[in-house]
Amino acid sequence: ETLSDGSYIVYFEDGSALRAEKAYSRDWYFYPGKPEKCIKKYGHPLNSLGKCSFGFFFCPSCSVKHHYNRGMDPYKVSWDGNKQTLYNGSTYSCKTGIGLYCTAIIQINGWKIPDDYPFKVSY
Repeated sequence: ETLSDGSYIVYFEDGSALRAEKAYSRDWYFYPGKPEKCIKKYGHPLNSLGKCSFGFFFCPSCSVKHHYNRGMDPYKVSWDGNKQTLYNGSTYSCKTGIGLYCTAIIQINGWKIPDDYPFKVSY
């Protein structure tokens, strides 16, 4: 489906969805469930990151440090490799930034939301 902002979203049978960023085809947002509810509540995915949408980066041929030869992976652009930076201290940090690193926090915890995760995930 093409959304009103010109981006598009692909819905899956299990109720999840994947949305491409309009301006950057490398940035993707995953909605684990009820994407319409998340979009209605927060609008653009940058407002809902870590809560009901999760950032991924797709650039299999990029030379970006944490994405080199990775394909679709949790967003880690500019990450310094320090676990604390995923939470705080970067423009992309989960707690104090725009939230693009929230997905990486869940990934390094075995795809489970850790006890110290800064948001309540709902969808």
